[in-house]
Parts: sequence; structure tokens; C-alpha cells
Amino acid sequence: MKKIGMKRDLQGDFEHSKLPKEHRLSKHVLYRLKKSEKSYLLFYLTIE
Repeated sequence: MKKIGMKRDLQGDFEHSKLPKEHRLSKHVLYRLKKSEKSYLLFYLTIE
């Protein structure tokens, strides 16, 4: 993600609401890509 200019938003990491917290795919990591001063593209990854 860093290679394409995305930065991790540590405050944006979250647990998937439809999976139990103990599920291996529950934790998601949020990356942001700045498009302009007023808008952002969002991308998240599921980590194991």
C-alpha cells in the first residue's frame, strides 16, 4: 500500500461487525489515499 501512496489510518482499524471478534478475518486495517484536499479514497485490508 505504501508503494502506491496509501497511508495507514491507525484510528480507522476496525472489527467486522458481522463476524465474531475471535474469527481470523474479523480484524480490518484501513488505508487512505489522498485524492484532493477535500476528498479521500478508502481501502481496507483483512489481516490474519
